[in-house]
Amino acid sequence: MKDNPKFAILGSSRRLNFVQGLLHQTLMQTTNALQKQALALETKPWMTEVVFGTSGNYPIHIPIGKNQSIHLRGKIDRIDLLHSDNGIYNGIIDYKSSEQRFEIAKLIAGSSNPTINVFESI
Repeated sequence: MKDNPKFAILGSSRRLNFVQGLLHQTLMQTTNALQKQALALETKPWMTEVVFGTSGNYPIHIPIGKNQSIHLRGKIDRIDLLHSDNGIYNGIIDYKSSEQRFEIAKLIAGSSNPTINVFESI
C-alpha cells in the first residue's frame, strides 16, 4: 500500500499512519479468520452457473401488490454445500470481475444489480 499513490494520504500524518496500521491489522486478522474458517469447514461445490428465474429453472416471483409481482432472473456462479451434524447448509458464491455499484433507478427500471438477485434467490 505504501507505494500505491491511491493510499498516499495514509502516510501524510502520524494519525493517518496509525489508521493505516489499524487497517492493515484488521485486514490481516480478517484474512486469517477466513482462511481458518475455510480450512475448518468441509464445503464442497455443489452446482455452478445456476440459472434461475427462467421458465422451469427455479422461478422466483415476489408479490408486491394486488395482481403484481416481481419476477427475478439471473445466474449464481457457485453453490457450495456443507454437511454437518446440525443439517445441510449452502453458501452462495457470486464472483465479481468489475466494480459494482447499486443504483435504485436501475432497480426500478429493471436493470438491477445482479447481487440483489442473488440475495433474493436465497
